[in-house]
Amino acid sequence: MKRIAILLGLGVFFAVSCEEKNPESQVSNVSFTPCQQTKATKSDLSDRVDVEFTDKGVQISHYNFEVTCDFSTVNVIHTFENGVLCITQQGYPNHAKCICFTDVSYTISGILQNEVNVIFINGVQVYCYNENYPSLEEFAGIIMTTKASNVSFTIAAGNLTVDWGDDNTEATNNSGTGTFRFSHSYSGAIEHHIIITGDNIEYLDCSTNQLTALDVSRNTALKVLYCWDNPLTTLDVNRNIALTDLWCPKNQLTTLDVSKNTALEDLNCSTNQLTSLDVSRNTVLKILDCGETQLTNLDLSANIALENLHVCNTQITKLDVSANTVLNTLCVRNQLTVSALNDLFRTLPYIPETKYAFIDIGDYDRTHDCNRSIAEEKGWVFQDRPSRFD
Repeated sequence: MKRIAILLGLGVFFAVSCEEKNPESQVSNVSFTPCQQTKATKSDLSDRVDVEFTDKGVQISHYNFEVTCDFSTVNVIHTFENGVLCITQQGYPNHAKCICFTDVSYTISGILQNEVNVIFINGVQVYCYNENYPSLEEFAGIIMTTKASNVSFTIAAGNLTVDWGDDNTEATNNSGTGTFRFSHSYSGAIEHHIIITGDNIEYLDCSTNQLTALDVSRNTALKVLYCWDNPLTTLDVNRNIALTDLWCPKNQLTTLDVSKNTALEDLNCSTNQLTSLDVSRNTVLKILDCGETQLTNLDLSANIALENLHVCNTQITKLDVSANTVLNTLCVRNQLTVSALNDLFRTLPYIPETKYAFIDIGDYDRTHDCNRSIAEEKGWVFQDRPSRFD
């Protein structure tokens, strides 16, 4: 008999996919404590997992497991293949906005200690028998957490395996890099953890999937990430150093760090709750849309390649684009005063006669007193000027 205790707070996210290969293994004796330590937001309280092997199987005890306040049961499903035991735990229902914690335990019969190399719970490694088991860095994986009943995403990679987190898996067998569209429907609208493993994952579009969490930290080859229109509150792209395109609008992000993404050319982080944005390291950035945010200022002095800029409907009151000499599209529908608009016009670049440049400053009645001729003499065209037929 072997007993292991692991703090999940110190655990490592590890993307591995497995499908059911042991029909004899079954989950039994699921028990849990009532809701305790109710909080409105996520707590710093560390959870802990005890793993105990017996002659009947493996006993799991998960302490301080986070659930929502309305939970009445804990669902446990698992897959087991090639020594990898993947377990998904989910409190149900999970509609309440407040959270609490429970201690849950259960037994998975028919799995012996000498058969298990590694165990994951909700994508987190909680047990590893062999220290020589392949490390995290040898896997290119993605973990998505969703509450949607129907999920679909597009991905470009080599060989791919998708574990949908409900005893269903899909796989491709491709010698090179291909683009694939995956779709899946769940029987109930509870939270599921989707684990994707693949070779050379370069592109992912997982937009509009009600994602509450997205982990792409292992994908250093990722070049394009579209994850717009999800309720994501955090997004870590610090290790995605090859990223050229990042679209994450219509989420609930309060911060976004793109300082490590020096190859970034197209960034859309609009319609979020951002109060600041540092793009000083993104010197090859061509397109930036950070409108519909709470930004109060924006330093563009390092973005000499910037061509298209949207900062509409922010709290910005002053903007200087003097360093952006190739800029040709600008939306600045903000509360800029007439004086601030005139200062902005003076920093606009001159446009060659053979090219076009467009600027949108919003409400004509509010801005008609500004000196538009400053911009027009530089070749800029105002898109918001009323038609002569109005």
